[in-house]
Amino acid sequence: MEYKVLLTTSGIGSRLGEITNFTNKSLVRVGDKPCISHILDNYPEEIEIVVTLGYYKDQVKDFLSLVYPKRKFTFVEVENFRGEGSCQGLSMLQAKEHLQCPFIFNSCDTIVESNIPEPHTNWVIGSSEESNDQYRTIDKQGNIFLSFKEKGEAPNSDKVLSYTGCEVNINTWKGLRDLTETLREYGDITKSMPIYNQDAIQCMQQYREDAFDFIFTSPPYFDAEEYDENQSQSCWKYAHYTDWFDEFLLQGDKDMVRISKLAIVNVANTGGYKIADDLRKEVSKEGLLKEEFRLRIPQFGGKFRYEPLFVLSK
Repeated sequence: MEYKVLLTTSGIGSRLGEITNFTNKSLVRVGDKPCISHILDNYPEEIEIVVTLGYYKDQVKDFLSLVYPKRKFTFVEVENFRGEGSCQGLSMLQAKEHLQCPFIFNSCDTIVESNIPEPHTNWVIGSSEESNDQYRTIDKQGNIFLSFKEKGEAPNSDKVLSYTGCEVNINTWKGLRDLTETLREYGDITKSMPIYNQDAIQCMQQYREDAFDFIFTSPPYFDAEEYDENQSQSCWKYAHYTDWFDEFLLQGDKDMVRISKLAIVNVANTGGYKIADDLRKEVSKEGLLKEEFRLRIPQFGGKFRYEPLFVLSK
């Protein structure tokens, strides 16, 4: 597949002490070659490498250009690479415009001895350590990633995941209900997982504010998606697009923001209706739209289409 690799060499490597007084940490030798060479050996030669530069930037740039003339490098300079305001996140943000595609972030001082999988899905790789005083850690439940923890911060080992869903179509509802047992096994979920066979607007009325940490929805696109003749389906309940938009889509998004700390909505312009454009305008007006991303959806023949993801919160 087509993807990129991000290497952030901009930091000063303070954990290595005097070793990095006169060189970049990515150039410190490990065995018979610099650390960054061990990393590059893990990736095919045709993969583009995005490199952030800061501390001893010329050393890094000259080394890579001289030793790997056949590789494609994109260099991004980070001015604030030390002191107040400098951090890993800042370096990554500086490279954002070059990473609008699947990519792997490989820290420039992290050597992985096993094969690194392509980024077909989101994943995180870490190693087991007795102490987390010097490193950030991964908090997970079963195979599900929960969060990154700061240095020395204890994991939420007692955190329990739960799932609630609602689906108006009876056949889809039955399928979701059957999947709950798989979800329970995969994610070590111990709480109940109710799946309600009812309209989403009606379903959300029963919940208090901030009852959920996160809600994701991809609502039906008005009459472009008619699953059956059930009259409770939104395309049958609302005869006109404007009524459906105001009373179902927009009202549903407001309800989600009320009962959840964060909500993500996937919609698109389709069937002759500017659903995504209209929703973007209204949630922006309400002050609910915090960020917008693109969802990449695989198509037949190895192609993709893209749809908006709106991140909403109070």
